[in-house]
Amino acid sequence: MSSTRHLLLLAGIVLALLSAFVAAAILPWLVGGCGLAAGVLSTGPKLSRATFFGALGLVVALSAIYLQPFNPTWLGSIVFFVRVFFAHVLLAVALLRFLKVADD
Repeated sequence: MSSTRHLLLLAGIVLALLSAFVAAAILPWLVGGCGLAAGVLSTGPKLSRATFFGALGLVVALSAIYLQPFNPTWLGSIVFFVRVFFAHVLLAVALLRFLKVADD
């Protein structure tokens, strides 16, 4: 399961980078889907807490970077879609922790 999770993390980041430059309607859905799947696979007893706080930190940091007015457009697009990916990872982990499926 760990290798599947790593492949989903890599695929999500690659799709997020691709989404920043290619205007295809399906790509943002694939980014979110990879994030949700990676989040679900990251809810084991040893991964849940680290994934939750890691994704939370990334979403906050990427939000701060995205909101800076002096970033070039291409950088803003990249940061936006990478943030979308990690927000979906965070959504899955947080929801499963809330439902107590992922007990630590």
